[in-house]
Amino acid sequence: MDTLIITLSILFYAASLFLLLNKMLSSYKAAKAFNITSVIALLLHSAAVYQITLDNGQFSLGLTSALVVTSCTVSILSFFIHLKDRFKALVAIAWAWSIVTLGLYFVLPPLHAAGHTNYLLATHIILSIGAYTVIAVATLEALFTLILDQMLKRRKGIVFFSHFPPLQSLESHFFLMLYFGQFLLTISLISGFVAVEDFFAQHLVHKSVLSLVSWGIFSVLILGRTFAKWRGPVVLKWSLVAFTLTFIGYFGSKFVLQIVLG
Repeated sequence: MDTLIITLSILFYAASLFLLLNKMLSSYKAAKAFNITSVIALLLHSAAVYQITLDNGQFSLGLTSALVVTSCTVSILSFFIHLKDRFKALVAIAWAWSIVTLGLYFVLPPLHAAGHTNYLLATHIILSIGAYTVIAVATLEALFTLILDQMLKRRKGIVFFSHFPPLQSLESHFFLMLYFGQFLLTISLISGFVAVEDFFAQHLVHKSVLSLVSWGIFSVLILGRTFAKWRGPVVLKWSLVAFTLTFIGYFGSKFVLQIVLG
């Protein structure tokens, strides 16, 4: 059942992405078909998340399932942002990422982490996924803002601007997402320190250190934005650094522990 659902989800994502790219690169109008295929893809993706994260009735996240869950939440959030702001480029990246992560299910063995019956620990995991999702979308917006800024300075690629919100709106939305993501990350870190009994036994020290460093960078950026009105490429580039550390801390540790070390 998992294989069928994931295969159908990939096919609908691919169809939706094809419609979106046709709409972006030409005058082809298929908004209704795009929305329908997108909703079906998201529903199938959500069903796949439900199937692969339940291990004998317990909530469990291995490397592959964690990537599938994160890409699902990023895709859902990106779709709602697109409905409001017509941010086609963000959806295209999210759809492509979902296709890749779902495809990994067939490449990497579906290893599971230990099932969680501790509700506080399960809450920590859910908060972490929420934080990573919001920060990931904010990071994509930072990346697009940097690209648009460079395109404006060089006066190149003007034709693609219609697929992005205005530059100032994009930057403001980035900070809004960053505030919310940092809030979730803060609660996630606190719940993690409370829920986890032995960081060394569970190989969580490096993950915690990288997450705290990321939290520190995001905090400095938020304080600078709040009190000194920081903005521009430097702020955006540091946000990319912070997200990279967060990504390596979570998914890098899972890859080493579950794939490299077995």
